[in-house]
Order: sequence, then structure tokens, then C-alpha cells
Amino acid sequence: MQNDNISLSEYQLKELAKCYIDPIYFIENYCWIEVKEQSKIVPAELYGYQKKILTWLLNGDSGLVLKSRRVGGSTVIALYLAWLINFRRGINALLLSRNEDAAKKLLNKVKFSFFNIRKRTSDDFALAEDASWMLNHVAVNNQQLFGVGWQDAEGNIASTSEVASLTTTSESGRGDSATFVFMDEMAFLPDQEGAARAARLTTTRGGSWVAVSTPNGVGNPFHAWCMRAERHENKHYKFLKVHWSEAGMTSDMIESATEGLTDASRLQEMELQFLSSGDPVFNHVHLAACYRPPEEYAEVRKEIESFREKVNAYTESLKSSNLVLDGNVLSLNDHMYFSGVDTAVGKLTKKDSKRDYHSFTALTLSGVQAYAYHDKQMTLVEWTGNVEQMAGRSVRHIGKVSELHSQFPGLMYLEINGPGQAAYINHIVPDDPRCSVLPRNTNFKTKEQLIRQLILAVESHAIVITDPFTFQCMSVYQRGASPGKYGAPQGDYYDDPVMSLALAWSALLNSGAVEFTWGNSTDNLSREEKAYNEIINVESRMSGFGPSIVNTKNTNERISSYNPAGDLMIIEDEFDLGKIREPRF
Repeated sequence: MQNDNISLSEYQLKELAKCYIDPIYFIENYCWIEVKEQSKIVPAELYGYQKKILTWLLNGDSGLVLKSRRVGGSTVIALYLAWLINFRRGINALLLSRNEDAAKKLLNKVKFSFFNIRKRTSDDFALAEDASWMLNHVAVNNQQLFGVGWQDAEGNIASTSEVASLTTTSESGRGDSATFVFMDEMAFLPDQEGAARAARLTTTRGGSWVAVSTPNGVGNPFHAWCMRAERHENKHYKFLKVHWSEAGMTSDMIESATEGLTDASRLQEMELQFLSSGDPVFNHVHLAACYRPPEEYAEVRKEIESFREKVNAYTESLKSSNLVLDGNVLSLNDHMYFSGVDTAVGKLTKKDSKRDYHSFTALTLSGVQAYAYHDKQMTLVEWTGNVEQMAGRSVRHIGKVSELHSQFPGLMYLEINGPGQAAYINHIVPDDPRCSVLPRNTNFKTKEQLIRQLILAVESHAIVITDPFTFQCMSVYQRGASPGKYGAPQGDYYDDPVMSLALAWSALLNSGAVEFTWGNSTDNLSREEKAYNEIINVESRMSGFGPSIVNTKNTNERISSYNPAGDLMIIEDEFDLGKIREPRF
């Protein structure tokens, strides 16, 4: 403690023990923050997402946070570090900022949290009870370094814990000896690779790191890390999205703060959207307006569920040879899905590093993405299926494409370039009058047509995208160097989900799409927002330039996860290849 001669009361000893164990208790009972806009010092109140970050750190996990502006990402880290260096010995924390001024401000937040420890006996800082008895000795305090120390019996500093704040220059190599690295506004750091290197070295030595940032274009390490987390590929770090609505901010506050900004800037600054700096294929504003996750929009969820019920009811009527339901003759198009399939080479071995995706998308008649499936671990044979001879009998391996067609019966457009040919040859069309498959060769001209059709669908808001990975890939989809060329940018980006959606949309256009209506009007679209086990009703925000994208309870889980039921292999003693139903043209 700062004064070893002070004898602590029994109450103080108990409080000291509680704070030592639990940083959340320490922060909510002893820490204060400065609100400069109001020239006030107020008690630290933790939001749900901040408690989640603290839980990560207590468990020794690293974390990545995609956030809106001004939600308190750096503040919770400053509070955590004030606790960490005061109650743990041998800490070497490194704060990385985009410039020298930001580095100083970040370190000053830690100092403020440390030097203004008071028991929350009053919400008025001046009247709150002093709690400096809880603090350790300050060993070093300058513009770049702040640390506390423990004294030995002779009064010498025997152990220290320090926080250093640096810009991301060559000095960031210091991170190789850090026990914790914090990257503030990582997407804006001038040396993201250096920051990422410091984070990796910290993790390999048993430490942890946290990176927080608003979006800043695509193609940088922060964007790549977020994309991997969206695909549930983040094995070594946790991932969290923090929308401004989760940090005590109101729509009026946001309207005031973003006045004068373009719609695209608002989407990036406040709505967690990465905007491509190249030549994006899809207009970001219109694309955002088409993105309606069913877990957030009740209308979309109901549309998908009701359409599934119609399809299932028709399936049951087929089994009983009864094509009449509720007194009406059913139309095939009204009760089937329209799907698109893009096939990758697939993994040849378990250790193969192939990164292309097998992708499948199914649309309802009204253009709502009812289901999406993406997989890059599956071998080509698993995706396409095959027939092989084993011990004198034929063994039919049913491919994933055939399974999905059975699950979502209807018209399927199947890309047959390269490995797609195997998917077409081995595909088993379900014994269902609604089901057929058409091969599509996506050459230069046909691909241009498919993408142009999808562009028009997005700009007219005729399509509803529900899968986050599809939306993610569409947001970085770019035009090539020559007219008519499209594709994902270089790096860890993919066009497979975009192509499967484009194929599904083309199938739907050729069968007569029906516009999906959003209740009374699009402007009155209601949104359901789930955050940390609580459902919060949020009004449609910033109408006129697209929806808000917010964190949900299971934001780290893709809705496209698919766990098929039943056996994938059918063994027949005398398998007659002539009985296989060929795909219809």
C-alpha cells in the first residue's frame, strides 16, 4: 500500500480481498471516469459488453472488438489496467496508439483511474470516501510509462507492474516482452502488421491482447481478423460487435454527432460496416438496406418460417397424392425454393490449406434468403457425392449438394466450371415434381449477367440477405481492371457466397419473383435486438440510408451452420446406375 504504516481495518481488509479477486467489483465500487464534455467526474458504470471483455481477460483470453464510435472501448481497458498493475506483480502492459497525442491520452486514462480511487459512498466525487489506502507505491510516472512497485523489508522496490503507451513504430517491437497488449483503434494504426506481431508474440508467451476499432476500409489486418471471426474461424481470440445502442447512446445523440456526414460515412462510423476503398460492385447504402438478419427482424423470420410451412405442407400433400390444400390447386412455384450452388476444389487432405468455399443459397419466392451454407473444410467428394464399387456391390455416397436440394426442394442453378462439373454429374435430383437442376457455365459473359442482375436486385431492394457471411463477402466484392470483371479483392476474401446468391437470384428471376412486403411500409420496419440475454426494442434508426447493424447474443455463430440428420451413405447390394434420376434441363 502507499503507506505501509497504515493499519487496515477489518472492513478494509475484506474490501481489499474483494477487489483483488474481482476487477468488476473494484471498478463499480471504487473507480471514476472523467466526462470532459460535461466537465464532470462520474462513477464508473460498466455496460454488458464491457463486463464481457473483463471476463475474457480474467480467463486469459485475447479479444477483438468491432465497435461504433464513442462506446467506451478504451475506457474499460484503462480501468482494467488500473486494477491489474495495482493488484498483480510483474505486469508489463503495452498500449499501442495511432499517434503520439493519442498515446498520451490513453496512458492518462490509466493514470486518472488509478489516482482517483474513491469508495462510492456518494455519486458526487467530492463527497465520496477516499480509498488511497488501497493503492500501491508509484514507481515511475512520465508521458510514456506509468508503474507501481512493491517494497521489500529495506524499503526498496522489489517488484513492479508497468503500463507503457507507444505509437505503432519500430518501438512496438517492445511487445515481445509484454504480458498484455492493447491496440486502440487498430484499423487506424499506421503499422498494423507491427501491432499484430506484438499481439502474436504476447500470446505465445502466455499473455493476452485486446484490439478495438471502428471499421476503416477493407484489406487491412483488423478487417481480415473480423472477417475470420464472422466465419467462426477465430480459434485464438474472442470476437465481439458493439453497437452504439449498447453503450447508453440515443438516436438523438447519434443524429447530432453524425450531422453533415455522408450516408456511407455514417454506416462506417456508427453502424459497423466496412466500406471498400476500391471499386465496390454493390452500393454500400443499398446493400445495408437489403441485410435483414432474421434474429433481428421479426418480419423476415416470420416470412422464412411461413414459407417453410407452405413447402412442407406441399411435400406432405405429394406423399398422399393430394395436390389440393385449403380448396386451392397449388402452384409449384409458390411452394418451392430457388437455389444456387458454387463448388470449390475442396480439401484434398485434412492438412490441406485450400481456402475456397463450397457455397449454397436458397431463396423464397419473394426473394428472401431462407438459408445459406458455406464450407471450406469439406472434400470435393463429400460435397458432390460419388458411386464406388466395394466388395462386389455398389456404394452410393450422397453428396452435400444432393442433401441440401432435398432439404430445400425446387429449382437449382448449379455452377459447372471446373469442380462444379463433378457436382452436376453426381447430383441426385429428389423424386419431387418441384425439383430440377440447371447447369450454369459462369464464363465472362454469363458471370457479368449474373452479377448485373444481383446489382439491380440490391439497388431496388428486391432481395433480402439474411446470412452475415454472404453480406460480408458482398461488401468487399469489387470490379476488376477491365469492364465486366468481378471478384473478391486479393487476400482473405471470397466470391463464392456472392456467386451462389447470384445463381439463386437468377433462378428466381426466371420463375417469377414475388415482392416481399414489410408490413405497412419499409419505414416502419420493426427490429428485434438481442444483447446479452436481454431483448431490447429499438426503433428503426437513421431511416433513409439503411438499417443499423448491431451485436446479437450469438453474434459469433453463423446462422448458416448446418448439421444434417441421417446417414450420408446408402449401401445397396445391386445398385442399378440406370435408376439414378438424371438432372433435367
